[in-house]
Amino acid sequence: QMRLTYDERRKALCEGLDALRIPYAEPQGAFYVYANVAAIGVPASVFCERMLAEGRVLMYPGTVYGDYTDDFVRMSLTQPVDRIREAMVRIQSVVNTIRAERNAPAA
Repeated sequence: QMRLTYDERRKALCEGLDALRIPYAEPQGAFYVYANVAAIGVPASVFCERMLAEGRVLMYPGTVYGDYTDDFVRMSLTQPVDRIREAMVRIQSVVNTIRAERNAPAA
């Protein structure tokens, strides 16, 4: 039963990342997804700070876990599916804001 529960959570998170065109490593039994946010246009540490401040979604940059580059974030699968889907809506909003800022003409 727990395996099915985590599979549903993984699918919900990965579908949300796919919709945002954020690449990730397919989890192989882990309780998290490692996503590459470099193409969003900000370092993973800034991405995480903005997710918390603007989207109220907590995640950690890969540098916390020993990554040498600030490109990846670690997203947990420990929340229920409905909370993961809600988080993905919030993440999408912040990602859209960051992308719009990056594409805005210089003042």
